[in-house]
Amino acid sequence: GSGVYDTLFIVSETLYWCAEYRAALLLYEYMTDEKISDERTRQADCYRKLGEYNTAVNILNTIQDKSPYVHYSFGQSYRMLSRYEEAERHLVQALQMDYNNLTQVADTDYYGNPSKPQTNAKEHEDTDNSINLEALSPEERLHVIRNVSQFVVARLASLADVYSKWKKYSQAAAYYKKTLQCINELYGEGAVVVEAGIALNNLGINYNMSGEHEAAVECYNQ
Repeated sequence: GSGVYDTLFIVSETLYWCAEYRAALLLYEYMTDEKISDERTRQADCYRKLGEYNTAVNILNTIQDKSPYVHYSFGQSYRMLSRYEEAERHLVQALQMDYNNLTQVADTDYYGNPSKPQTNAKEHEDTDNSINLEALSPEERLHVIRNVSQFVVARLASLADVYSKWKKYSQAAAYYKKTLQCINELYGEGAVVVEAGIALNNLGINYNMSGEHEAAVECYNQ
């Protein structure tokens, strides 16, 4: 019944967020095998966290109705396997699906204050969400994305990580900067959020890898 599911889910999620991935995996597998709920996505998450990326990919491949998060998980796993083209393809698919689902901007900023109205949101509503992001070049994608959500931010940051590990440093820098721009639009200019700190740190690492050490230091100082 729902009571059993609720208990198992709460315990498994607690274990997962406490980094007890093996223990959480046992519960996710039990719930899936007993048809209590389909937790294959979470199983893949556990294997990915454990560094068993091929196993994560194999599980994700069994899921027919692939959500944006499934594509995101594919992308993260392929990135760690150094299969960058496949990582990029899945992350762009996740971005496309999230962008298509985006119908409104946040009502409040990070501090709970009313967001500044984004006059271009309605103006581009009919065109932005119908754009085929998968058909565009990485550079073109950055120019057409206007409306943002926390999911769009996450996908952009993940693509930046892929490009950086792929040694496409200038492309990665552009995506990290777009991520930071979207964070400011979503939460408010200067909002202190974890995503901004991670993006700045990763941008700094990217600059270091490309030999732009002064730019890296500037990112770390921020």
